[in-house]
Amino acid sequence: MASTEPKTVVIFGATGIQGGSVAKALLSDPITARQFKVRAVTRDPTKPAAKALIAQGADVGDLEDKESLNSILTGAHALFLVTNFFETYDAALEKRQGKNVADIAKKLGIKHFIWSSLPSISKIFSYQVSNNKFTAAAHFDGKAAVDEYIQSLSIPSTVVRLGIYVDVLLDFIAPLPTNPLSYGLCFPGTSNWKTTLPIIDPSADLGKFIKIVLLNPDKTIGQSYNLAEKYYTLDKVSSILQQRGLKIAPIPVELETFKSGLAAKGVPEFFQTTMEHIIQYIIEYGYFGGEGIDAGLELVNEALTSLEDSCKTNSKIGELINQQ
Repeated sequence: MASTEPKTVVIFGATGIQGGSVAKALLSDPITARQFKVRAVTRDPTKPAAKALIAQGADVGDLEDKESLNSILTGAHALFLVTNFFETYDAALEKRQGKNVADIAKKLGIKHFIWSSLPSISKIFSYQVSNNKFTAAAHFDGKAAVDEYIQSLSIPSTVVRLGIYVDVLLDFIAPLPTNPLSYGLCFPGTSNWKTTLPIIDPSADLGKFIKIVLLNPDKTIGQSYNLAEKYYTLDKVSSILQQRGLKIAPIPVELETFKSGLAAKGVPEFFQTTMEHIIQYIIEYGYFGGEGIDAGLELVNEALTSLEDSCKTNSKIGELINQQ
C-alpha cells in the first residue's frame, strides 16, 4: 500500500524570486499541499525575509558546505535548486555550488532534482576576439555545466530554463533629460527592434510550472523546459510601457553608450562586456538558441501573467512614471 505521508521537497533560495515562487505555489495549492511538505532553505539568514522564514521552521543552507547540505537533504524526496550568480559574479563558484548539491543528492538517492539553468552559449555561439575564442557568458555556461554533471550522475532530474525577467527589461530603460520623452528603451544597434525576447514574471509564474513538474514525474523526469509566458518584440515592450503611462520609445544606441549606461547602474566592467555578448547572441540565435517555449507552456493548466499585467503591478515602473 502506497504511503499517504507527504513527500518532502527541499526548496533552495526560498526567500528569493524563484524559490519564493515555488514555495508559495506548493503551499497554496490544495493538491500539492497534501502531497508535499516544503522544507525551505535560505542562503543568507541575515535578510529580513529569511529571518521570518527561519522563525517558521526554515533551514539555513550553505551551498559550499556538504555537511550542511547532507543534513538539509536527508529524508527529502525532491529538491528545487537555483543558484545566484549576481551575489558574487563568480561563475566558477556557482558551478561548484550546483555540483555540491548534485553530489549529496546522488549520495542520498533524491528521487527528483529540479535544476534552474540557462542555455549553454558557448555551445551555440562562439566569439572571436583578438583571435582568441572565449565563452561569451560564463554564468550561462556555468549553469549549463551543472546540467551535464547532474546527468553524468544519473540523478532523476528536470531542467528548467527561464526567459527574461520583467525586471531585467528595466535595465534597458534610461532617462532622456533633453528629449520630449522621459525615457528611452535603449538597445544596441539600429535594426533590432523586431528581435523577440521570451519574457516571464518569475515571482508570479515559476511556481505554476514547477508544481506540475513535481506532480508528473513520469512525464517530466529526463526533460528540459524553456519557460516564458510569450515572446515579445522590443517594439511591443515599448508599446506596453507607453500604455502603462511611461513616456518612452525605442532608442538605438552605440555599443559603448550602452555599456556606459550599465556602468552608471553599477554593473562591473567585465559584466558590461558579457551583456554585450549576450545581446549579440540573442539577436543572432535567439535567447534559447533557436528552441521554443511550447513544451513548457503545455505543462501549465493555469493562466500565466502577461507583460501588460506585470507592468500594471510593477513598483519600479510606477516609480519611473512618478519621476516623469
